[in-house]
Amino acid sequence: RAFWVLSLMVTISGAVLHAVVVHVMPALISIGISRPAAGTIAASLVISSVAGRMGFGWLGDRFEKRYLMAACLLLQVLGLMIFAYTRDVIHAAAFLVLYGPGFGGVITLRLTMQGDYFGRKSFGAIQGIMQGIHMIGTIASPVFAGWFYDMFGSYRWVWLIMAILTFVAIPSVLMLRSPRTGRIFPNT
Repeated sequence: RAFWVLSLMVTISGAVLHAVVVHVMPALISIGISRPAAGTIAASLVISSVAGRMGFGWLGDRFEKRYLMAACLLLQVLGLMIFAYTRDVIHAAAFLVLYGPGFGGVITLRLTMQGDYFGRKSFGAIQGIMQGIHMIGTIASPVFAGWFYDMFGSYRWVWLIMAILTFVAIPSVLMLRSPRTGRIFPNT
């Protein structure tokens, strides 16, 4: 069960991330933000994820990773909701501050949770299978976002739908149990 919950969470988070990365500039330009400003925000998104990667990695060594993962997903949800209603660079910066560290934290925590839950012996095989499942979302989501914009002329509902999908993953992550111990806290 833990494998499928982590795989689903990675697929949702990765799908949303790839839709955002592919469409962040067109979305910002479509609401009147200049191309240079949109490019700066797009580049800063990856840079802001470094704070989440390092910060949540450090926190993951000290606190329960499921709660931290839920916090990262919640940061992504809040960022997407702001992005859905962004009208200027200030809103875009708020999106950046929330969403970037959230997705950076998911990347780091998912790998450490995978190690905690399944050990090192089959880490590579499990990683390969999870990434194969993850690719479904990363391929489909940018296409969906582009199609939706072409059909309806706005990205707002794309970001709101993706925020809902991400939010739905939070309770599942909180209920994860270690397949090795059967406990919610794998290290106890």
